[in-house]
Amino acid sequence: MKDFKVLLINCNTMLDTLVTAGIGILSASLKNTGCDVRLFDTTFFRTAERTGDEARTAALQVKKTNFKEFGIEPDEGDVVEEFVKVVESYKPDLIGLSCIEVTWPLGLELLKAVRHTGIPTIVGGAYATFGADIIIRQPAVDMVCIGEGEQALTELCQKMRAGEDITAIHNIWIKQNHLLYTRIGIFTTSGAS
Repeated sequence: MKDFKVLLINCNTMLDTLVTAGIGILSASLKNTGCDVRLFDTTFFRTAERTGDEARTAALQVKKTNFKEFGIEPDEGDVVEEFVKVVESYKPDLIGLSCIEVTWPLGLELLKAVRHTGIPTIVGGAYATFGADIIIRQPAVDMVCIGEGEQALTELCQKMRAGEDITAIHNIWIKQNHLLYTRIGIFTTSGAS
């Protein structure tokens, strides 16, 4: 069976250094099925004027922290350009974005930047679960994972690697040829894609 490469995106707010358990669990699950997995993390890129801690400090919610004292500074490179380089060099078979509502605009910008490659994309995370109908309407998004993704994503990758039908996987909405496949039916997306 051919190698199958998955590029996961941890779409995070700048310098909020908590990596979600979900990304780690997805990576481990995929690696257990023989997938090659890489992570693109937006955490250390300058993607905003100020960090979440700086905003919380201004609101008197936390004590000021100087990240430079700890050797932590944002990467001054352009996050979108760096992402495109990673995609072009790694050449994944699937790109998976994990996001929350506040990081969705950045995640969408990343997916749009590589849409020309034709690499299938899937979006998961809390926002995907509650905003699937918003996310699936984006032309840069091919699939949305709703709810827990470990089993759904591993099944998706196994079926994609084997060239099997992927339209009936639990927890995944799939857009193909202007049709939206979900476990509750098939709908037209002619106005959405």
